[in-house]
Amino acid sequence: MAKHVQFGPWTIALDEAATARASSLLVPGTERCGCFFCRQFRHGRATLNYDFFGDLTSLGIDPERETDVTHFRELEDGSHLFLGWYHIVGDVVAGPAEGIFHRWGDEVEVTLAKRRDALPAGFPEPALQIDFIVRLPWRGMVLV
Repeated sequence: MAKHVQFGPWTIALDEAATARASSLLVPGTERCGCFFCRQFRHGRATLNYDFFGDLTSLGIDPERETDVTHFRELEDGSHLFLGWYHIVGDVVAGPAEGIFHRWGDEVEVTLAKRRDALPAGFPEPALQIDFIVRLPWRGMVLV
């Protein structure tokens, strides 16, 4: 059953129970890969407490269960940009158009889309993709 939820500038018709079930079945992208960059992302997400990752829980998403993430590039100041995706079962009711990014604090930008990048077969419909770009400081040798 869909309920309307405010998520940043978007109002979403969300099936929270279906989202939580589907999310719980996903193997997070950083666990599937486990490369050095994925370990950096997991460590940064866990230790920096950016609002965006905490706010995902309002959608029934465990922030540690991203659909996928990729390292994009190193910035001049030594921090790194990562691109990633989460998915929910729902649809946008109101808010910025698909592909228009919204700043979520100083280090994160987010947009919603109906694309299905990296989404496993069988994810319930309607699927809505949360695209994010996050800037994380480099942590040296991360072994987790």
